[in-house]
Amino acid sequence: MRILFHCPSKSSERYTLTVKKSENVQTFRQSVAEKLKVKPTNIRLFALGKMLLDRCADGKPAKLFLTYGIKENALVLVQAIDKSKKVSSDEEEEEETVSTLTQETEQQQQQQQQPSSLSNNSEPSSSSSSTPSTTETTEQPKEEEDKQYQCKTCHNNDELDECNECGCSKCLKKSGDPLICDQCDMYWHLECVGLTSVPEDKYWYCPVCVNTDREVVISSGKAVDMSSSKKAKTRGAQQTKSWGGGSSCAGRNSECVIVSKEHVGAIPGIYCGQTWYYRMNTSEWGIHRPPVGGIAGSSTTGAVSIVLSAGYEDDTDHGDEFYYTGSGGRDLSNNKRLGGHATDQELTRFNLALAKTCAAKVNDKKGAEATDWKKSRPIRVCRTSALAKHHPKYAPEEGVRYDGLYKIVKYWPQKGKSGFKVWRFLMRRDDPEPAPWTEEAKKWIEKRGLRMIMPDSTKNKKKVQFKLPKKTLTLIDADKQDKRVWDDIKSQVFYSEYEFLHYVFSEAVVCSSGACNVPIRNPITTPCGHICCLECLRKDSSKTCFSCRAELSENVTTSQNINHNLIHVLKALNPSYVHINPTTTPSPSSSSKTQKTIPAKRVSSSRQSAQKATRRMLLNDVENSI
Repeated sequence: MRILFHCPSKSSERYTLTVKKSENVQTFRQSVAEKLKVKPTNIRLFALGKMLLDRCADGKPAKLFLTYGIKENALVLVQAIDKSKKVSSDEEEEEETVSTLTQETEQQQQQQQQPSSLSNNSEPSSSSSSTPSTTETTEQPKEEEDKQYQCKTCHNNDELDECNECGCSKCLKKSGDPLICDQCDMYWHLECVGLTSVPEDKYWYCPVCVNTDREVVISSGKAVDMSSSKKAKTRGAQQTKSWGGGSSCAGRNSECVIVSKEHVGAIPGIYCGQTWYYRMNTSEWGIHRPPVGGIAGSSTTGAVSIVLSAGYEDDTDHGDEFYYTGSGGRDLSNNKRLGGHATDQELTRFNLALAKTCAAKVNDKKGAEATDWKKSRPIRVCRTSALAKHHPKYAPEEGVRYDGLYKIVKYWPQKGKSGFKVWRFLMRRDDPEPAPWTEEAKKWIEKRGLRMIMPDSTKNKKKVQFKLPKKTLTLIDADKQDKRVWDDIKSQVFYSEYEFLHYVFSEAVVCSSGACNVPIRNPITTPCGHICCLECLRKDSSKTCFSCRAELSENVTTSQNINHNLIHVLKALNPSYVHINPTTTPSPSSSSKTQKTIPAKRVSSSRQSAQKATRRMLLNDVENSI
């Protein structure tokens, strides 16, 4: 390979040498010295910002390509060393070595004389030992003052006018009296920075290190101004395409705890006509959990919700009734989000989840039709603004809108417009609430104060304040043990029923242990006024409150201490709330699989009648409260 080398002190010409990739630096140095007619020890080689040494740190010979990465047509800078300067430097090094040797010998003599001096007199030894330290401290600053800064790039060569290290960072010139940045320690001329005089501040930072946003207070949802940064000036950063503000790859900030993800039917607190700005907000409210997929559910439990968007060309929408195309069959290679048809669709996975909600036996060949479509399982349906591309009549103007419950009438396979087999589903609306595009629904939307839910909660409009119904207030007043909790909830302001329910089930009425899931099951209100679940209290052996560490009685873990008044309030707020009857505490030996199970003891007739009486009392309390 060919390598160029240039020696500014000798000539302005550039020479070429043909060497091998496995060439050593030492042999290359000899050939360069022969070309310049100097000794190999009187030249220094520089390439790619490094000085080329003959040997590596382990003593092995250094290679041009393997050690320093020098490739074809690389330029090597050659510096010729003046003999007089070299001799003077060698003499300085010899003087430094001699001075260090003399100091070491003096210290050894003092250490040998120190024991004898201690035995005779302690004071002279201390004075003699202190004198060398004073002389060393006085000599050190003089040596530091005599030392001159040595540039590792140009080695203080006055013949070179420019240098990347000791020159100005902008013009690279070594002339003048430059400023030094207190952050990066680089040199800058006053005229290169745009200054007329030396700044009087204690610290000075160059244009690369200065922070222009140090006095700006960044609030939530506001980004730092990076227009003056290096990355903002690159070609890749200067783009005009809108990428959605990073919402396509963002995660959920919260999760719906009012109902489970397998919940079928409407969600308490969410009404037809509710809109969200992004699909991610729809996922957070639990109306449709997948942030990208169009079908929510599984092939074992069935589908629970779908989203109508700019999907397949075979879809047709008539509002109260629409034809939905199943999923699959598209080419999603090369990281495509939405590709064309490539294969036939099959009645598996999400398509099978839709088919299982139909009130008919599953048929993966010809499909099926429900004898009574109203007996099919309800599915929550949302429409997005992207649907306006095909069906603008029923698409929302912006974001995602909840349109109510639909049921599958029939499903069948057919050849689509793309030429491949697709599965079609006829879905019909069956919801007591009016459709959002009707005039009646628009009046209800205004009355309830439904508004667009934005990613930034501070931008949400405040239309109508949510108020609790009177029946719920009477149940809350009956729960006197949790009066402090309900008073705190009543003092807060909510502008939607869902936000109120989400706060109650996720923050207000939760187990104080912080170790169990929400919503709380079998709640117990302790005498100190904190809420705990029965299971966590049984697992804790300290018999103290999780919040205030107050001592609790031994019988606190019995099922009689469950706060049924609180359970009545939770069921009134959320009809889908399920109360699980407590079980007896299992013994440690019952957890092993190999041990035989012991049959339960028979309960006496008097005990059975007492249990029935308590159940009747609880049922009567529930009926009276409702």
